[in-house]
Amino acid sequence: MISQPTVFFAQPPQQDNYRLLRIYAWYRALLASLLFGMFAADIVSNVLGSVNPALYGYTVEIYTLISLATLARVLLIHQAPATRYIFIVCLIDIVALSIIMNCSGGIATGLGLLIFITVAASSIFLQGQIATLLAALACIAILTESLVSAYLGRKEVNPLAVGLLGLLLFVTSLLFQY
Repeated sequence: MISQPTVFFAQPPQQDNYRLLRIYAWYRALLASLLFGMFAADIVSNVLGSVNPALYGYTVEIYTLISLATLARVLLIHQAPATRYIFIVCLIDIVALSIIMNCSGGIATGLGLLIFITVAASSIFLQGQIATLLAALACIAILTESLVSAYLGRKEVNPLAVGLLGLLLFVTSLLFQY
């Protein structure tokens, strides 16, 4: 009997998208609740919402509500999520985190690093071009945030930091796709 050689990595590993999405939904709900709670309690007022507190407050409230609704949906409906649903969830994260970053002082605050988790998660859930599209949209959101901040004269923009963050978003997307 001749056995056929085992082919490793010929197909992507099977993954339980529902379980991973449940973990990601818990992360989103916890993150949004923490951002809202710290802002409401005025714990880190020199960072969170320091540039535009009203917009930050509205954004983080809506983001918290959406995150909690997403968590409830994931916990109540026990089925594999659709690609469109995951794409919309990740897109909401990118937009909300970009607005939160802008209202808090831009890329220098480090809040832009939270977008890495969204890009990595989207690359695990979504394969190929769609995951790369979300990385590109995240990069455009960060570029837009820095251009708006520079145009409004709120701060000096470091183009090297913005460019490196965009490059690292693409690298993250490619590393987490399998």
